[in-house]
Amino acid sequence: MTLSIPGYTMDITFWIQWDPTDSDYDGLSVTLEDIGGNTALDLLAGVSDTDLLAGTWVTQDITSFAQTWGGQDVELAFSLWDVDWNTSDTLDIDNISFNQHAPAAVPEPASMVLLLSGLAGLGIVRKKIFRS
Repeated sequence: MTLSIPGYTMDITFWIQWDPTDSDYDGLSVTLEDIGGNTALDLLAGVSDTDLLAGTWVTQDITSFAQTWGGQDVELAFSLWDVDWNTSDTLDIDNISFNQHAPAAVPEPASMVLLLSGLAGLGIVRKKIFRS
């Protein structure tokens, strides 16, 4: 996972649906962490249990994480625990993707000044031609 060009941003997107047998004794976490386990990014931050039960798309900005750990091995961990041991929980995961986004194009101020001065110059020349 590496950001290829400075100024770009990165996110992770995936679809997930969780079917716990008992919400009091079951749990789920999805993290992105460095191999040493020093830094973990919670990818389910802000995602409600209601959305997880119904199935939802999750998109999280991981730009800062990618800048820190870019070029190194990282681990995407889906952890499911079931403390009551009655029946197995299920977790459906699909379409995991890491996406890089270019910064929004911003017109260069010097180009705008050059264009406007050229248009003003054409207007002045045209005015002089028609007065003669």
